[in-house]
Formats: sequence, C-alpha cells, structure tokens
Amino acid sequence: MRHQWKPPAQLRSRTGGVYSHALAAVVSFLVTLFGLNTPATSASPEVFEERPPFGTYSIVARDPQTKQIGVAVQSHFFAVGTVVTWAWPGVGAVATQANGAARFGPQGLAMLADGVPPKQAIEALLASDNLSETRQVGMVDAQGRSYAHSGDRVISDHCHHTGTNLSIQANIMAKPGVCDAMVEAFKTKSGDLAARLFAALKAAQAAGGDLRGEQAAALLVVDGNPKLPRWGGRLFDIRVDNSKAPLRDLAQLMTIARNMNMSNAIQANIRAGRFDEAAQGALALRDRVGPINENFVWIAIAYAAAGKDDAAMALLKPIVTSDPKWQKAIPRLIDTKYLPDREPYIGLTPKAASKDGQAVPQNQVPVSPQ
Repeated sequence: MRHQWKPPAQLRSRTGGVYSHALAAVVSFLVTLFGLNTPATSASPEVFEERPPFGTYSIVARDPQTKQIGVAVQSHFFAVGTVVTWAWPGVGAVATQANGAARFGPQGLAMLADGVPPKQAIEALLASDNLSETRQVGMVDAQGRSYAHSGDRVISDHCHHTGTNLSIQANIMAKPGVCDAMVEAFKTKSGDLAARLFAALKAAQAAGGDLRGEQAAALLVVDGNPKLPRWGGRLFDIRVDNSKAPLRDLAQLMTIARNMNMSNAIQANIRAGRFDEAAQGALALRDRVGPINENFVWIAIAYAAAGKDDAAMALLKPIVTSDPKWQKAIPRLIDTKYLPDREPYIGLTPKAASKDGQAVPQNQVPVSPQ
C-alpha cells in the first residue's frame, strides 16, 4: 500500500499553539522553496491554504497626476500575481509577500475603502495573524499615504522603503541595494505609472533580484476613479506565471495591453462624437501595430454605429482582404447586429473581398469622418 506523509496532529490543528505555528511556517517555506508535493488535504489550512511567495520584490504606487494606482511584482514563484498583487480603483493597492497572505489584499483594501490609513490597516491585519513575523506587506491608498511591514522572520536580504505615493518591499534578495535601485528607477523613469512600475522591476533584477532566480511577474494598474466598481477600471492586468525571462514576457504583454487601451479610448471618442480625436488615435495605433489588426475591427464597429461608413470601411477592407477568417466573420457580425445589415457591409463577403478588396495605404486612414 502506498503511504502518504501526514504532519503531526498538532500541526494539523488550528489551535496547536506556538509550536504548531512555528512548524507550520517552516513546512510552508520548505514546500515553496523545494517544491515538495505534500497533499493539501493532509495539513492544516494554516500551512497550505495559501501559497507563500518567498523570494519576491514588489512595488505599490500612485500617480498623483492621473490618480492611477498600481502594483507590480517579480519572484521565483509560480503565478506570483495570484497572491501578491491587489488594487481597487480609487481606493489603493496592496502587495503581500514573504509568507504572503492573499487575504491581506481584499481585507486591506476594504479597510482603505472605509478610510482607514495604510499604517492602521496593516497593523489591524497583523494583529489577528499568528504568522505576522513571517509577513511582508506594502500598501498605498488613494491619498498617497503608504506603509510597509517586514516581520522579524522575513528572510534576508530583505528591505522595504516607503514614501508619499510609494511603497517598495523585497526579501531573499541576492544582495543588498534592491530597494534603493527600485526607488531610483521609479522616481527617474518618465512615462505613465505602468512604465514606472516596470522600470522599478527591471532595476531590482539588475541589482541582483531574487537569490533563486526569475520565474513569474505581474503588473496591475487601476483607474483613480472611486466611482468605478471594485472589479473594474483595470488599465493593466497582466501576468507571466512561469518563464525563464518573466520581465521580458511582461514587457510584451504591456505592449499588447497598451494597444488595447488605445483601441478602447478610440471607441470611447467615437461614441462621444469626438471624431477628430478618434481619427488621430487610430492613426497612432496603426503606426504601432500596422493596418491588419483585430483592434481595428472593433473600432470600425464603433464607427459604423455612429453612421461613419467611410471610416469604418477604410479600417475593415484591409483586414477582410488579408484574413479569410474575418471574411467569414463579417456576416456573423451583421447577423448579430454589430454591423448594419446594409451596404457597404453586406458587400464584405468572401467573394466580394477577393474581387474588390484593396489594402489601404497605412498613412491614409482613418480620416476624420464628415
């Protein structure tokens, strides 16, 4: 019969006292560090209910101009973004790591939403936590207030740095200086909040990074509007769960996310009747991605809804001409009323596209619809 290891009874108990909590932390660390495959059902939730991302550097920050709030992380820990990164629009951001407690994210944000300052919110989280000495957590709220905690048993080299609109934290770094490098990069990098968060991650890696190497990264930026739902306003919500070069892969995802954000802004301008702004944005997006890109289908749909058929067709024709999948998709978009059931859209059949479709030069469309 095959036997599975089970921890001692006091470890399986939630009330096993100091010994059980200490042993829980050790076992949790060993499981994470060496990948021990211990069945979760045989151990206390205190040990295995969370997957602690030891060996992590992160940053939480707010942009005082745009009011955007964000958090970014890199670690030698699979899917680190599922544990560390938390943010609500117009409320704040939280990073929970070392022996990371995922519940600190929503619980901490709920307190920030109620007006509790970050320092008091973190202290309240730790006051009811039996493993507070193993935790590292940073928090920034919508007013730019920040606070960070590094427990006495957070593994060195570790550090944290706080300031207005900023909290940086790191543990199990290869060498000292990671927090200082992140602060410098964040404060000197130009660009939006996402770019500055990413610059801090790159600086941390260049300064030595996680002692064990790289594996996963995540970046989350939310809008500063507190009227948005807590699940909404996500301008960047990207993760690399397992990679030999997670920051490289995260940079690629950031580019795609920026393109989507541009497309969304163009559609919003069209719906608001700001056609000149929409045309300028579409040209800028085309410069980034070229004329054959799915984003332009949805921009064209917005133009069609506004009755701007020339602008819509200028975007659709190159795509339909070049991609048979979209030739087949156009009738479906008409059937479901995303595109009007009339010319010129019903002429974008596979047959019509093969005969008449001509790619439009990149520098000519879209123009401001008249």
